[in-house]
Amino acid sequence: MKKILIFSLTYYPNTVGGAEVAIKEITDRIDSKDIEFHMVCLRLDSALPKTEKIGNVLVHRIGFSRPNPTAEDLKKFPLHLNKYLYQFTAAFKAIRLHRE
Repeated sequence: MKKILIFSLTYYPNTVGGAEVAIKEITDRIDSKDIEFHMVCLRLDSALPKTEKIGNVLVHRIGFSRPNPTAEDLKKFPLHLNKYLYQFTAAFKAIRLHRE
């Protein structure tokens, strides 16, 4: 079985935009027996699980989080660091997933 790793800053259920809808539509149309999809995205809301299956995508959330953050909370410490640290923490998460 082939495995595909997708990197995105945000994903369902809290953020719904053009990229999220496109990824969900594409991954839902491909048979899960042929390809296994994994996604690494930010975990801004601590109410969301660290690992969750949404459709055909196994979502791995990383980074700092806060319960039910608002748009103002995303500009404050430590959540504003997530965008800057994402490229490094996502790479480490990808290496860890590859070892598994």
